[in-house]
Amino acid sequence: HRILQKYIEAPLLVRRRKVDIRQWVLVRSTQPLQVYFFKECLIRFAGARWHLHPQNICDPQIHLCNHTLQCQLTSYNGGDGLEGDQNMWSSEKMIQYLEEETAWGGYVWEDRVVPAMKDITMRIMSAAARRAMTPREGSFELFGMDFMLDADLRVWLCEVNESPDLRPRTPAKAAACGRMLDGLIQILLDSPATSGQTTAPIPEIDEMTGFQDDEKEESTDIGGWELLDDYWYTSNRMPITQKKARPKSSRPISSRSRPVSAAIRDKELAQLSSAPQGILKNGQRIMSAFRGDRS
Repeated sequence: HRILQKYIEAPLLVRRRKVDIRQWVLVRSTQPLQVYFFKECLIRFAGARWHLHPQNICDPQIHLCNHTLQCQLTSYNGGDGLEGDQNMWSSEKMIQYLEEETAWGGYVWEDRVVPAMKDITMRIMSAAARRAMTPREGSFELFGMDFMLDADLRVWLCEVNESPDLRPRTPAKAAACGRMLDGLIQILLDSPATSGQTTAPIPEIDEMTGFQDDEKEESTDIGGWELLDDYWYTSNRMPITQKKARPKSSRPISSRSRPVSAAIRDKELAQLSSAPQGILKNGQRIMSAFRGDRS
């Protein structure tokens, strides 16, 4: 299974660098489909400041956020205030950055980014369960899903990795992995997946309003993992075409978080379009959707 991807010419830049999101997803059962989504994720930075230029279109230090790859590059360094974080943030620190240094505000993470990642996760896992996953009783699979954000905060899936690397290479990863594994073990031991039965409760509907009664609904959060069952998917799924997120108009955009200006972007795109065809082909990426991960 492969994903054909077009390069995102206008990615979201944080401290002038390209970032991606490593999100952990647990598939507890395929029949019925039980997908758990961990509440925390990791923000991974590229090793150098981003710019779109024909001479550097294939430079992995600029365009890729794979942490293992970045650490192997001889010119790799923190910089841009990322030295102590070793080029990796927790999702909590990303929310703080959005709130304090951008016009978006921290709320946009939970209101737009996370729901979009959940929606993509359920679409991918539902399709894989029908075509690629062999049902095995008493088994599970942990996936590392990698997402990217563009300058309008739209979410794009990069790849899905089997057996994601969990080595505590950075402070953010060490802390998040510990909490994630504690919750995963709790699910495996305390929440058995039985054929034809889901651990998610059926939400009660208010007869007067027709809406779900949040006070009567039991929590599906177990150790930081949220169960995305069929009810969540049909009730919360987003349209395939995501709308652009609008920043709060009352706050100025910080110079450090402002997207690349249209004039600069158009100039770089014009340079790129005049590059040899071979360079453009190398700029396109075809990745395995389900493979062992070393990031």
